[in-house]
Amino acid sequence: MTTAGDPAFSPWRHRFAVFTAACTLALIFVGGLVTSTGSGLAVPDWPLSYGMLMPPMVGGVFFEHGHRMVATFVGLLTTILAVWTARSEPRAGVRRLAWVALAAVVAQGILGGITVKFLLPTPVSVTHACLAQTFFCMTIALAYSTSREFLAGPSSDPDRAHVGPAAILATAVVFLQLAVGAVILTISLINTLAPAFRVNALLAKNLIYFFGHVFINSTIYMAVIGVYEILPTFTGRPWKSSKPFLLAWTATMLMVLAVYPHHLFMDYAQPTWAAVLGQVLSYTSSLPVLAVTAAATLASVYRSGMKWNLTAGLLFAAVMGWSVGVIPAVVDGTIAINRVMHNTLWVPGHFHTYLLLGVVAMLFGFMYFLGLRTGASDSALDRAGFWMYVIGSLAFASAFLAGGAMSIPRRWAIHLEPWLTIDKWGALFALVVVVGAVVFVAKFLGRVRAVGA
Repeated sequence: MTTAGDPAFSPWRHRFAVFTAACTLALIFVGGLVTSTGSGLAVPDWPLSYGMLMPPMVGGVFFEHGHRMVATFVGLLTTILAVWTARSEPRAGVRRLAWVALAAVVAQGILGGITVKFLLPTPVSVTHACLAQTFFCMTIALAYSTSREFLAGPSSDPDRAHVGPAAILATAVVFLQLAVGAVILTISLINTLAPAFRVNALLAKNLIYFFGHVFINSTIYMAVIGVYEILPTFTGRPWKSSKPFLLAWTATMLMVLAVYPHHLFMDYAQPTWAAVLGQVLSYTSSLPVLAVTAAATLASVYRSGMKWNLTAGLLFAAVMGWSVGVIPAVVDGTIAINRVMHNTLWVPGHFHTYLLLGVVAMLFGFMYFLGLRTGASDSALDRAGFWMYVIGSLAFASAFLAGGAMSIPRRWAIHLEPWLTIDKWGALFALVVVVGAVVFVAKFLGRVRAVGA
């Protein structure tokens, strides 16, 4: 029961906030199309386009002016949401967040205009890209703050206190990665449009690999936070924070920022100290994963008396798959081996293990966990999908690793006859993975419809 001053659930305002966040995500996607197609200067004026509200939508104008149209629509939605929140929301913090979001979207429009007027200045373009993601986070926060779950109050579980610092650290690392990605994309685009603008090739390669490495690792680490929260609900053993736990994770997050040079061992312009540092960190950054997460998962499950289901199985398999994926990464992080095997199928074998048996398996586990509220039990089809996905993913990744061990090169469009046997086995197991994934998605959607009903 709510009293005067207490926030009451407003279903229509919540739905509108969710719609605004969804449109913001679409806006970011459209903005990415502008950058990736090199259409940032396709329209030379602002706020009009060639002096018109609606120019001919051809070539790069289609992407650039289309981006402006979607941005205007999102700005309108944000204005409505801010006014609506200011008039009906009793919580001062939420009202302030709504006004800050409105200020952010206005600033985005101005920054977008400056990038056109001053021909993509790097500081402004990078700020524009970073503020876009920040504004998206604001819209998500507004949507969540108006949800039933948020209004019900925080959990009373004292062991969840460690989730906040972990989430903040992961978010900070992602934001750093975002800024680096925005820098390299902007300077590359300027170089494409104005070749006289020189970009240091070695610096560009380091920024690209830094961006990619931090992106995938931060994605996995944030997914692991979810595993820490969900798996104990099946084992009955809370995942306790400790000094070794916190130190290991802090060390991993810091070391992974500098582990990417193993992608540049074959680039002889790379300084020797950077290559040596890359090899050392490739080894040391893997130890916390194996010693803390994998060992702690095994200890949590061992003799817990837990009842296994698809959620628990997928999350357990994901942690183990992620840990297994560390091994080929460490092998590739050895300079002497890297110079022989880095341009082979060994590398895609490594990251397919990380992705399929790591982060994607975690996501499927989360999906099944969300479906538990329907009361549905796992069927024979669910179990078949689980084994198809796990065995298929392991075999598919192993086909890449076996190809790498045979020195089969990657990025070749045509393979020689001796390599085709591994190709065919890999394709077969890829099909098995797809079938298992389709089962997961179909069953999840069925459970979602059951919740809606």
